[in-house]
Amino acid sequence: MRQMGYILKLIRVKQWLKNIFVALPLFFSLNFFRVDKLIVCIETFFIVSFLASAVYILNDYADIENDKLHPVKKNRPLAAGVLSPNFAFVILFFALLLGLGGSFLLNQKLLFPAISYLTINVLYSFWLKKIPILDVSIIGIGFVLRVIIGSIAIDVIPSHWLIVMTFLLTVFIALAKRRDDLVILEQTQIIVRQAANSYSKSYLEHAMGMLSACLILYYILYTTNSTTQDQFKSTSVFYSSFFVIVGVLRYWQIVLIEQNSGSPTEIFIKDRFVQINFICWVSFLTYLIYF
Repeated sequence: MRQMGYILKLIRVKQWLKNIFVALPLFFSLNFFRVDKLIVCIETFFIVSFLASAVYILNDYADIENDKLHPVKKNRPLAAGVLSPNFAFVILFFALLLGLGGSFLLNQKLLFPAISYLTINVLYSFWLKKIPILDVSIIGIGFVLRVIIGSIAIDVIPSHWLIVMTFLLTVFIALAKRRDDLVILEQTQIIVRQAANSYSKSYLEHAMGMLSACLILYYILYTTNSTTQDQFKSTSVFYSSFFVIVGVLRYWQIVLIEQNSGSPTEIFIKDRFVQINFICWVSFLTYLIYF
């Protein structure tokens, strides 16, 4: 039983929450209540989750020594020494088998973006994460690929609005994680990420400010665009911008006041404000778009 708990930690089941991005094309293409499309979307979610788990295992292996110094990551199975690297690679193999095999069986067109996702993340694990700016950009591209995979699976073309907003949001959050690394560095004098020395808190906060402003502006432009309003058959969709603005403000509060932006997934799971705001945003859009 304990071994199973370690395996679940190794594949980071909690982090699968991030793969909800594959459902965005389904929701915004007005197909969310089509049972056939919804089933395909759920299958795609698990395919991407297994691919992501393979990447997490590889990244943990590459980061064993650094993770041992991190106040939270030291508890990961490989860093803590409760699972051997050889056993982890067996789990990695099965995760790849389920991810790539599932991609091929569901839709052969998914193979290219799936392999692209794996390739950039392998490069990230061993090289690109050491290069400042490029490290957070790769994270953003990984989420864009999630959106593209979700689009291909249900046979829709993702809008440029969705692609750009996904990139802006995820790079903003990645920068917040880098800031958290610097907070840990100040408190413990431990470098938990090699690229951390190439950033400063001031730089990260300015970059986050730029990206969050672009995200809000782009979302407002999207919701006030005549094509969007025609598609959703509503001119009131721009009111959903209020939830986006409030959500960004809350995240800034977590970053600057609470100094706790190291895990976006934990924030989403535990922060009631973020949860309620997200539910209100989704509910409002669902009502406007579908009812």
